[in-house]
Amino acid sequence: MSSGDIQHRIELYAIRPLLRSLGIPVQRVVLSDRPDAVITDFCGRRVGVEVMECRPSSIVSKGRNSKAQARNLVDFACRQYEKILAERGYEHIRAHINFKDKAYRVDRSINRLQFVDSILDEIERHRRNDRYERRRRQLSRKDFIAMKLSGAFHYEYVSSVRFADCYPHSTLISPVYCYWVGCVRDEHILHCVKQKDAKLEEYRRLPENGDISEYWLVLNIPIEEECDFEHYRPSCEIETAYDRIYLTRREELLRIK
Repeated sequence: MSSGDIQHRIELYAIRPLLRSLGIPVQRVVLSDRPDAVITDFCGRRVGVEVMECRPSSIVSKGRNSKAQARNLVDFACRQYEKILAERGYEHIRAHINFKDKAYRVDRSINRLQFVDSILDEIERHRRNDRYERRRRQLSRKDFIAMKLSGAFHYEYVSSVRFADCYPHSTLISPVYCYWVGCVRDEHILHCVKQKDAKLEEYRRLPENGDISEYWLVLNIPIEEECDFEHYRPSCEIETAYDRIYLTRREELLRIK
């Protein structure tokens, strides 16, 4: 599957809540590039739909932080640990790896190899050393203090590890991360609208778009962004040339213009 096909699938996924809400069959949607999609018939009108991912973590950090990158690296580390267990002959292990908040807030410039190696090292140390923290009598006081001073119980990214036999199923390492869901803010929405407004005039001038009556903007908030819009209402009128603006998150939908 090409990168273009993947992008089109992402765009279709982002607008599905919109189509469902308005009763528009997916067969009436044509995926393109400028705009991202065209609804061929909505109440007798042809509608252009532009789709954009709204990523508050990247907007607030001005691109320095990317939760998408962090999640991909954490998932990659878990897959690498599956390979390590397989090489050791463990074929039926289920492990839940609980990650700290820091693991998902790493700077985009972090050395990826070092980050993954750090996670693998911390998982291994949890496997070796957790029993000493739970039952300190397994070690002498002197040895326990020595381990503590050496950093044996210090973890930056992995808070805990839980292993269990899962025979006859194959080994699976599952990352676990809990967080408080935040709410998207005006600054996140306005940042995205400003970027997309700049392209709208270009789309209007294209000959192939001459029969498009309206343009809608769909801002999709990826689940890893830890934000929703359940309680969001714009504090002021959004100035934009788009006729409608929708927010989507999985199956959720909110029209804000």
